[in-house]
Amino acid sequence: HHPDGQARFENLRQLMPGSDARLKVLAAGFEAHSVILAELVRGEMLDLGEIRLKPAPYLRLTVLSEADGAPVHNASVTLSSAVREAPSFGGFDDFDGAVEIHHFGGEDEGVVRRGRTDKDGRLSLTTIPGARCVLKVSHPQFAEFALAPALYEEGERELRLIGGGTVRVFVQREGGGVGAEVEVSHSEGIGGGYTTAVTDQNGVVLFDHLTPSTHSFRIEEEEDHGFTFAVEHMDGDYLNAEAVDWTSVEVTEGGEHELTLVQAARSVLYGRVTEAGQPLAGATLRLSAWSPAVSKAGMGEMMFLGSFGGGLEKRSKGDGGYRMKEKATGEYELFVSHSTRAMQERFRITLTPGEVKFDVDLSLTGLAGIVLDEFGQPVPGAKVSVSKPGALDMSHDLVILGGTGGGGSFSSEGGLGGSSTNLDGSFQLKGLIAGEELELSVKKNPYQPVKQSISSLSSGELRSGLRVVMERGGGVKVHMLSSDGSPVEFGSLLLTKVEASSAPIVREGGVHNGSTSFEGLAPGEWTVEATAYDSLGGGEPDTNSQEKVIIVKAGEMSEAVFQF
Repeated sequence: HHPDGQARFENLRQLMPGSDARLKVLAAGFEAHSVILAELVRGEMLDLGEIRLKPAPYLRLTVLSEADGAPVHNASVTLSSAVREAPSFGGFDDFDGAVEIHHFGGEDEGVVRRGRTDKDGRLSLTTIPGARCVLKVSHPQFAEFALAPALYEEGERELRLIGGGTVRVFVQREGGGVGAEVEVSHSEGIGGGYTTAVTDQNGVVLFDHLTPSTHSFRIEEEEDHGFTFAVEHMDGDYLNAEAVDWTSVEVTEGGEHELTLVQAARSVLYGRVTEAGQPLAGATLRLSAWSPAVSKAGMGEMMFLGSFGGGLEKRSKGDGGYRMKEKATGEYELFVSHSTRAMQERFRITLTPGEVKFDVDLSLTGLAGIVLDEFGQPVPGAKVSVSKPGALDMSHDLVILGGTGGGGSFSSEGGLGGSSTNLDGSFQLKGLIAGEELELSVKKNPYQPVKQSISSLSSGELRSGLRVVMERGGGVKVHMLSSDGSPVEFGSLLLTKVEASSAPIVREGGVHNGSTSFEGLAPGEWTVEATAYDSLGGGEPDTNSQEKVIIVKAGEMSEAVFQF
């Protein structure tokens, strides 16, 4: 889109030391051209001069309607040699021109040429010599067109699109009534990607222009989270496995097919949250499908549980009242938490058709104490929390490499909630689980973290007089460098201190842009394992690991350098 051949980019940010930017020039009939921009100086214009493009073979396509031979305008055409799926975060080059090229590997690995037809149904795409490619064409008024992988040389080709078939899906509720505003998923075959659509007030949703083949449909029950991860127990069992069956329809060209799906009976949970009998406003309530494995293991034994983007959570109102969204009937667990309470509580709920009332009264069970250093002086600002023994520790220095939607939140049985010590070192925690052994955790740099067992509390008991002593530790600053001396962009660290008389002490952390620090390490010998991640796109990243032994001294910061 530069008729005079001139292009100018302004307001580019200055590059960080050791990094560079890349300019890509793309045009149909020419090889892609890249220029490394290693020197962008604030306030100065970098003139690249004349760039000459090398001619390359290109495929001239004409897309027509099979029914009447008319040209198809604005059809999306993709020629792809991609051998790996695109990563789900970052790394894309988006262009408004007739051609887009995405590289996920080497110069000819995972290349995509993409464009749209003009008013005459024509488009030219640069070919990918020697690579077996998939050619796809899509348009809202036609069934998707796809050809099996083949070698595409320079030349002309005519493609004809068919109208496809239609499937009318009707959703009815178990026991009677229509399923209005219900999300229905569609997949061509089973196990591949799928799209979703929502039924109207009559419980109907139309899927049209479908390719003649087997198509599958199902009702999507609303998830507990906008985005969920698979969860694995210590014993290897998996949770949250998708168990909803698909219903298949054989679609024919021009055919009009009908399918009825039955939505399970629905229920609404409502009630009131109180604390020691008084209304509790702002409590967070979340429903999650009950699992025998979760009940057996407890959330403290889970390796990982994450949720992103909101979901089926509700907050209690000023009078403590709450009303959840409609859910399928069945067995659930209700998790109740509050910003002023150190632990969340869990209740098993059976949802039956219609409305189910469940009132929650939370006790004021708690702990009070003081945190001192080894000289008997108060330690203000120490983070104090309580969990079940062996619960997931979310306090590591984590680096989240990518994600979608809003911010992330993590939940464990034993609280991410807690409090900080006052100026006199005192603390008080409320909202603890009664009748179970607990573990108190106290952290503050540069002191060594402390964990202390707490015998079971009675419901409503406020146990006071707890005394915690923290000892000063040492620290280590870790640098991770590439072979050329530049910082490693992403890496991870595992620090282990082995004591003959106790279990190993382990600290973990992520590295971004080459360095990170650990404080509060017990004096003595630590093993540091550093892992550098060479790439982050499409598949497992390449890794390179090294290990060193360092000596940590109380009150001192050591340094360790890894070069890969």
